[in-house]
Amino acid sequence: MPDTWVVALISAIVGGIAGSGLMMLWDWFKHETETARSDRAVLAAIEEDVATNLDVLRSQIEYLEQELGQVNERVADPGLRLPITELVPWTWELVRLRPPAAISDDPELLRSMSRVVGLTRQVNELARTHSNFKIMHRHLITEYPQELRALDETMLAPIGLLRDSVTGLGQSISRIAGTYRTTTLDV
Repeated sequence: MPDTWVVALISAIVGGIAGSGLMMLWDWFKHETETARSDRAVLAAIEEDVATNLDVLRSQIEYLEQELGQVNERVADPGLRLPITELVPWTWELVRLRPPAAISDDPELLRSMSRVVGLTRQVNELARTHSNFKIMHRHLITEYPQELRALDETMLAPIGLLRDSVTGLGQSISRIAGTYRTTTLDV
């Protein structure tokens, strides 16, 4: 029969290994659960941002088409004095700070998001130019119809391209988020 100190030593070693293993397993489980929650929150924020931006883009297109119609008809006082709403690409900052694994593992999706951010900046710059032009030239429809028409038409192309890009991005994110919701632990 082995000495009691040998049994105690073996028991301590086995207990230490088992305790370490259980602690590592628990830490892994907590990390995976917290990561899944965080990823779902980021994906939900992206989905919300995509929906909001699509609404803004639709209203921008509607506004510009209405303004183009009034310019073409040479309406003396169109009543369209509001500036065009700018888009805020805050989602890109969120993804850069805390990218969900499903996004960071997909280079095509990252390129798509980068393209949306670039187009958003372009559309925002055009919106500022449009607003500045209208502020500087209050009676622009009768005095500067060609310039306003050119500016509106110039804006419609990138806004339409951005709308299509945001729609595609939204579909990809919804697909990923739907898959993510069904495959991750929710504790």
